[in-house]
Amino acid sequence: MSNVDYIISCRVADASYIVPGSLTGKCANCGEVVLISPSSLEIRQANPGSQFLCIQCGLAQIEKMGGEFIGFTPAQAAEIEKYRRRRRNGRTIPWGD
Repeated sequence: MSNVDYIISCRVADASYIVPGSLTGKCANCGEVVLISPSSLEIRQANPGSQFLCIQCGLAQIEKMGGEFIGFTPAQAAEIEKYRRRRRNGRTIPWGD
C-alpha cells in the first residue's frame, strides 16, 4: 500500500465498540480524539506522511478533494467481522475482547 494521505478513524465520543489494542490520537483537522486500531496503525507506519481524520472530517475531505477512496485492508476487515460476530452473539460491551 502506498500514497495513503488520510486514514479515517472513529471519534472516541462516537464509538460503540473499541477494537482491542486500539490507541487514541487526534484528528488532524478538528483535533477531536479518535481511535486508532492496530490495522490503522500498520497503515500509518507504512505511510508515515499520512494523517488521521475523524469520520466527519474524512468525509468532508473526500467531498472536497475527490480522489480515490481505498477500502478496507484484510486486517481492518477482520476487525469489523469480529465486531459483527460479537453483535450477533448479543455482546455489546464496547471495551476489550
